[in-house]
Amino acid sequence: MGLATLLPLGLRPETGLGAPVERALAFMALGLAFGLAYPRRRLAVPLLIFTAALLFEWAQQWGIDRHGRPEDALIKIGGAAAGFLAAYTLLRWRRR
Repeated sequence: MGLATLLPLGLRPETGLGAPVERALAFMALGLAFGLAYPRRRLAVPLLIFTAALLFEWAQQWGIDRHGRPEDALIKIGGAAAGFLAAYTLLRWRRR
């Protein structure tokens, strides 16, 4: 995921859904996976992934054809948060 964020635009994988949707879905999958893998780390894991999203956007400042934008970071953070909420919901449902 980090590599796709920092690659030149021509090498970035595309699904045809549009960049904002692709960003959100990628981080949603990441949030879901980490939320399920580390259920007792409810604060540390989201903070780690939110920080990674911010750092990926910041690192794009040094790319020739990339540009990190706050709105892109917010899309990634929102996707990760949705993934964490889905993981939390699934784990609570499983316990019942």
